[in-house]
Amino acid sequence: MSGKEKIIDTITKLRNLAKDNANPDEAANAVALMQDLLFRHNLSEDDLKDELEKVDPYEKEIINLGVSSPQSKAWKVGLMNLLAMNNFCKLFNTHTKEVWLIGQQENRMVVKYLYDFLSKDLIRMGKVAWKEAKVSSYVTSTLWKKSFFQGAINTINIRLREQKRHNIAVADADGAGRGTALALKIDNALRDATQVLVPRSKVTKTRGQRLDSNGYSAGVQAGNNTKLNQELPNRRLALT
Repeated sequence: MSGKEKIIDTITKLRNLAKDNANPDEAANAVALMQDLLFRHNLSEDDLKDELEKVDPYEKEIINLGVSSPQSKAWKVGLMNLLAMNNFCKLFNTHTKEVWLIGQQENRMVVKYLYDFLSKDLIRMGKVAWKEAKVSSYVTSTLWKKSFFQGAINTINIRLREQKRHNIAVADADGAGRGTALALKIDNALRDATQVLVPRSKVTKTRGQRLDSNGYSAGVQAGNNTKLNQELPNRRLALT
C-alpha cells in the first residue's frame, strides 16, 4: 500500500469510527484526528517533491446538498465554503441544489465529513436554543434561525483559521519556514486547477443581512461549543 493509499485508508477508518460512534466526544475526537492527519499530510516532507513528479490531481466534485429552501442553502453553503477554505479546497455555489468542490481526493473527503458532522450538530443545537428563545422572543423563527447559523458559522470559521495558522506555524518551527512555503504552494496549485476546472468563475458580493442579536449570540455559543477541534488528550498520541 502506497503512502497515499495509507492516508486515505486511515481517514476512511476515522470517518467510519465517528459515524458509528454513539458517544459524541469520541465521535468528535475521530473527526479532529482526521483533520489533523490531513494538515500533517499536506504540510509534510512528502510535498517537497520534484516538480516533474506526478502530483495528486485536483478534481471537481459535484455535491447535492439536498436543501429545501434558499435560506437553508445559504448557511449550508457558507459552512461548507469555510471548511473548504481551511482544508486546501475551493467551493463554488450554483443556482441549483448543487455545489462544486475542488481539491485533492483526501482533502475533499475531510471537507465533506466535517460538513456532515458540523451541520447535524448545529441543527441539533439550533433546535434546542430556539425552543428556549421563542418563549420570551417576539422575533420570527426564520430571522432567528438565520441569525443563529450566521453566528455559528462565523465562530467556527475563526476557530478553523486559528487551527490552520497553528499547524502552519508548527511546520515552520520544524523546518525553517517549510509550512508557510508549502501552504503557499498548495494554494497556488489549487488556484491553477480551479482556473482549468471552472474557467469562467466569478466572485459575487453578498448583501448585508438583517440579523437578530439574540439568535446571533446563540449561534456564537453553539460555534464555540461544538466538539470539533477540542484538544482531546489522545489526538496527538493517535497520530504518532
